[in-house]
Amino acid sequence: MLDKNLNPIGNATDEDIKVHETGKQDEKLFLHNTGRTEIRKYLFEFSTDEKTYSIAFEGKIAQADISGIVESLRNQLYENCGGVILSYMEDHHLEFSHFKISAIPLKHKETMRRAEYLLKSFSVGTAASPDCVAGNYYAIIDHQEQINEHCHEGCYCALSRVQNNETCHYRIVGQIFSYNRCTDHADGYFAIRASDGGQPLRNIAVKSGEPVLPVFGCVDVTGLLLNIDRISTARQSMDISVR
Repeated sequence: MLDKNLNPIGNATDEDIKVHETGKQDEKLFLHNTGRTEIRKYLFEFSTDEKTYSIAFEGKIAQADISGIVESLRNQLYENCGGVILSYMEDHHLEFSHFKISAIPLKHKETMRRAEYLLKSFSVGTAASPDCVAGNYYAIIDHQEQINEHCHEGCYCALSRVQNNETCHYRIVGQIFSYNRCTDHADGYFAIRASDGGQPLRNIAVKSGEPVLPVFGCVDVTGLLLNIDRISTARQSMDISVR
């Protein structure tokens, strides 16, 4: 158990907060000295049009509270998710430490390549951030970019990796897509995927051709993450994420 007598992070002194600034990323690191290490590591990542926002911490967080955290992120700007997660854990008196928020620039080609790997590769090694050491990992990719005056492409992905004892369970729902304004033609690849106990990723549902999720407008990717364990069809994905 973590020490319940810790001061709230919101009231941390200057000695409790360390700010790191480098040429590649800006980080705010909140440290609570719990003196305990028998806890799990968590990482949330949100990749949007310009940056990837990462929120990492350690703690003992029930799965119901993970769902509550994700629910609290719906309708939030991704850049604000770190503060929302922090507020949720403080308001619900959850035990956590080493809370860290970081943001790094996002590269379009790398993001599209990663989304394609997530949706098509059978290796679970592609289903985590390269620097991810957390047992429990939750990620959203919600990104698109104008390639030229006639074409844009993008991707939506929700991913969860939950550690259970010594094994990990993966769930992925997502789509990569492109749209040509001149021909008014959209093309996409949609997949729902899973892996349990270290097995290769398997497809639950796949659809290529006309995109399942819209290439314009608002797609609730956070809703996909919130419901990722019960999504098994393209129709469910559309009903959950298109509002």
